[in-house]
Amino acid sequence: MIDILKIVTIISLNLCIYYFCGEWVCKGAKIAGNILEKMIIGFFLYFALFQMVVLPAILMQGRMSTVVDIWKIVILLILCAGIYLLKQRKKGMQLKMKRNFNFFLVVFTGLLIVLQIYYMVRNGYNGWDTAYYVGTMNTTMQTDTMYIYNGNDGIKESIIDFRYALSGFYMYGVVMSRIFKIHVLLYCRYVIPTILSILSNAILFEMGMFFSKDWSTTYALEFVLFADVLNFAFVSTYSTSEFLLTRGIEAKGYCSNVIIPAIFLIVLHLNEECKSKKYWVFLFIIAIACNAVSFSAVLLAPVLMSITILTLFFMKREIGILWRYGVVMIIPSVYAIVYFLFSKGILTIKVR
Repeated sequence: MIDILKIVTIISLNLCIYYFCGEWVCKGAKIAGNILEKMIIGFFLYFALFQMVVLPAILMQGRMSTVVDIWKIVILLILCAGIYLLKQRKKGMQLKMKRNFNFFLVVFTGLLIVLQIYYMVRNGYNGWDTAYYVGTMNTTMQTDTMYIYNGNDGIKESIIDFRYALSGFYMYGVVMSRIFKIHVLLYCRYVIPTILSILSNAILFEMGMFFSKDWSTTYALEFVLFADVLNFAFVSTYSTSEFLLTRGIEAKGYCSNVIIPAIFLIVLHLNEECKSKKYWVFLFIIAIACNAVSFSAVLLAPVLMSITILTLFFMKREIGILWRYGVVMIIPSVYAIVYFLFSKGILTIKVR
């Protein structure tokens, strides 16, 4: 029972933090956004911040306990800043949409999402990848090191494997597990898939809002409902639906169901408003955070952004698109170059 309460607390805390981070993005950039937009972009900003703390610690072969101590302070600051910002707001939180909710549709969609989460936590993939990731987190918990020992067999590595170490996603799970004193397996089995489902459906809802053109919540809910039903009809081992429903423990699930759809959603908006400050800011935050969330995005994200944005440029013939694209691509390009050098054996860090 205590573990259940801890899991619910971790999920609730993270969603609140995402929203608070999104609030500060909108306030700092002086842009408007609804609750779901703030939560989605806040998620990316939060992991970008965590990456700034954990990545230097990984590369310098520091201690996880140090990262945990630092991140406790960061979480406290984010919560205090978020509460302060909410108190400063004179108007209540507003959704940029018509309030034409269909109660039955809301309940039915909500129940389907609950079913989706239940399916995810009950039918998780337990293959080599999952064993390695959970093993890496558990090894980190036991040794207070990060990517020094192999997650499968516990043997000390000769070099830091950039394929995994350049993303802080799993180390964040260790931080939460240490703070709340729960086993990493519980965090992986329940927390990661649940947050994945919530974020994935939030993005689907925002897509539905975009396609409705008149901010119809009914259409958006129907869009989520239809997409979730289709997810259950997956047949391929490597479909986005499979990574959502059975491999939600893995960061790849976030790559296929959060990062890629989020980029696609932003580009859809940019097609309508190619000079929109809001969506270029959002895309920039996604670009700097995508590898922190999932290193599977090291090539997928920049390639997707390049194809879509350059296509947008040729359609719009607006020169401003190119320099904005150049700024957005700086951080993903650095990650891609570093990983390429590592894969060729040119850039490595020996384990001490």
